[in-house]
Amino acid sequence: METRGAFHFVTPVGPGLEAKGKGSANVIAMLCRMLEKQGVRSEALTSQELIARGPACHERAHALLHFNELSYVSAGEPSELAAIEAELEALGYTLHHRGAAARVVGDKRRQNAVLTAAGVPMPRLLQGQAGDETVFSNEAVNAHVRVDVLPPGSALDDDRYNTTLVDTVHEVQGRAFHVSLRAICFGSRVLYAWPRCRDVAEGDPSVHTGDTPADLAVISDLHARLVVPNKRQIARIARGVSEALGCNFYAHDLLPCAATGKLLLCETNLKFYDGRYRWQMMPIKEEHPVAAMFNGKTYARRAARVIMAELGL
Repeated sequence: METRGAFHFVTPVGPGLEAKGKGSANVIAMLCRMLEKQGVRSEALTSQELIARGPACHERAHALLHFNELSYVSAGEPSELAAIEAELEALGYTLHHRGAAARVVGDKRRQNAVLTAAGVPMPRLLQGQAGDETVFSNEAVNAHVRVDVLPPGSALDDDRYNTTLVDTVHEVQGRAFHVSLRAICFGSRVLYAWPRCRDVAEGDPSVHTGDTPADLAVISDLHARLVVPNKRQIARIARGVSEALGCNFYAHDLLPCAATGKLLLCETNLKFYDGRYRWQMMPIKEEHPVAAMFNGKTYARRAARVIMAELGL
């Protein structure tokens, strides 16, 4: 079979560059095998190993830098990553998950400013003093932490990520849930999207995978009402983020506004697989509306096809 190109998963070696929470080693291995079957050279290796090989083996050679953007920003954006990028580019590799994108994605305030300026719909960023709107206040460089909801007129801590609170409450069979949608994308192409939700009775409007009940009736209803009819909106947001920050794997967290029916991007992350959601939904995997999430080979096969289509491999 003719070699169509190369796409490697590269762990950069240096402080603050650990690969944590972005996707499992098993999924990477399956992705590599699926790409190889399609004629795309693909391996998982360190930056040191890839650099030691010398010039890229193909004119269409890509390297995805596999690291955690929150750790990178928290560590002060160590210069080792820029040096690795320069060496790989000199060897002929096109890079994904570059430090420039990680710097934006790893700080919610920067993310909102950059993507809003690029035309991506997001909640309005607030600073100094709140006006007549209720405020959603989160840590700027962190994840899975409790948020604060502040009343209108509150003095704001500008070191936090403060935005207008979007009403995402939707009812299912008489129960009220805060809802967010998660879409896994590569560049402008959406692999899969699904709902996450949290019972309003818990008193916290932030929604994470761990808050989402493995309740088939709830998940199926929200998927049918909020994911399926909004595929075009999801695709537009994916395209806008990719145009602004580059062709990367993203996990977009989307807010379905109950008042307008529009989707807003709450935040995005550099991520190619959500293993936590897979385990959270395991009790209903057979009938889940995104059943492909529960089969690693199926997921990897689709991801490989999306990579090739987006990059023209």
